[in-house]
Amino acid sequence: MLSELRKSFNSILYERVASPLYGTIIVTWIIWNWKILYLTFFVDESNIPGTKIDYIIHNYSDQCTLIWFPLFSSILLILIVPFIANGAFWVSLKFQIWRSDKKNELEKKQLLTVEQSLAIRKEMRNQEDEFGKILQKRDEEIENLSTRIYQLQSEKNQLIQEKELQGKIIPYSSISNPNAYSTKDFENLKKAVIAYENFEEIIETVRNKNSFPENVSEDLKKYFLLNDIIVEKKLNDGRNIYSVSSKGDYMYKDFNLENINNLTTDVSDSEYEKFKKNKKAFEWFKKLSETIKEGELPKDIDDKTKQYFLLNNIIHSEYHNDQFGRYTEYVFTDKGEEFYKNYFNETFEKEGNKG
Repeated sequence: MLSELRKSFNSILYERVASPLYGTIIVTWIIWNWKILYLTFFVDESNIPGTKIDYIIHNYSDQCTLIWFPLFSSILLILIVPFIANGAFWVSLKFQIWRSDKKNELEKKQLLTVEQSLAIRKEMRNQEDEFGKILQKRDEEIENLSTRIYQLQSEKNQLIQEKELQGKIIPYSSISNPNAYSTKDFENLKKAVIAYENFEEIIETVRNKNSFPENVSEDLKKYFLLNDIIVEKKLNDGRNIYSVSSKGDYMYKDFNLENINNLTTDVSDSEYEKFKKNKKAFEWFKKLSETIKEGELPKDIDDKTKQYFLLNNIIHSEYHNDQFGRYTEYVFTDKGEEFYKNYFNETFEKEGNKG
């Protein structure tokens, strides 16, 4: 019971002391009536006439000192002192701002040392060099992309022309020299497996360098010379040079048309099912479906396969510009999106059946 009363009393006392009003009144009362406290706690009763209480009542019982002066002082402290404190704080802030402005003004007028000037100049030169490299890199990329676009456009036009010529080529039997070439010659070439596998490399090398590739055997050379695919010419200085005959040109044209036919299957009706029958293109389509999400083609894709997807409206290219110049991004067409949806559904069903 006593413990609870003591706790309650302490709580009330703490609340009064901590309160701004009560705390201020207590402090001001002590300031005005410090003599009462001093007499009570520090002066011996033998040094004063009568008892301490009688002495205090007789000498320090003025109502103004006990009540009104502490009360008015408390009101003054509570109402006016905060304004004075805020004013002092505002003046302090103004002074700090003024001092900071003056300091910045002096620092701006301060001359740089030689070392600082050299460091700044060096940094500026480095930035100029870096900026120049960025501009040079951008110009190179623009030039490379422009060249690549021109090459791709040329390849596209060439493939379109070859496709248009397919089925419209004048029969070789109607050429001025009908015995120079016939379709049987190309069929015989296909039967000669080694010659057929090396045909493109040999024709391209002879056209560009007037010589056979270094890795071609003597027997293979004789095959191309004896079958009038390659012709040999002796120069005045004793050197032999080689060139592709008219027969070789026609065979090379048939070779390219056949390769194009291997890629360009008909995708008009039941397009996806016919597309799947082209195993080479469909295998590339699987790889393409992964990389095209980033706007790119597989890195190892060959030009003929890429042209197949472009010409058959499965993908198309988009051109964009950024801080480095122009770049190409590849995306599925609506037709390509349908192909991908069918491919995804088939893959999902197969995995579900395995599970």
